[in-house]
Amino acid sequence: MPGEPPDKDVGTYCEMDFRSAEFPSDALSIRRLRKLFPQNFDGHGRIADGYANNDFFFPTDMEEPEHLLKLTQLICDERTVASAAYYKRYLDRHPELLNAEDLDHVDQSKGRLVEHYQLFKLADSPATARLLIQQVEEEGSKQAERERAQSR
Repeated sequence: MPGEPPDKDVGTYCEMDFRSAEFPSDALSIRRLRKLFPQNFDGHGRIADGYANNDFFFPTDMEEPEHLLKLTQLICDERTVASAAYYKRYLDRHPELLNAEDLDHVDQSKGRLVEHYQLFKLADSPATARLLIQQVEEEGSKQAERERAQSR
């Protein structure tokens, strides 16, 4: 199946294990989100209403609220960038893993990450955001290198 590197043991395909990776978004906390989006947390309300106006995590439709969409994009974009770096380590044997469309999508993900890392205060500048993107790429590359070393 294109887009996924072969599994070293059974000849099938596998992909990056995101659970063993560390991402810049892992540093996000409710405290940070409360400070960034005060209008969606800690609003005035009534006990009887259960303070239902605290709606940061409550989607109203597919594109709202915007902050929730951007947070989801950030998480998906980190995985896209990490996976591309992971697959690049297998291109010598499996050039079909990344095509031009995939690489275009990776570039788009990197562009959004520069914006979203700053929005969520994970980076204070575009340069810092690009350093975080390099860390994400390193997560994918390192994981692929470990797997390749184990299969030798």
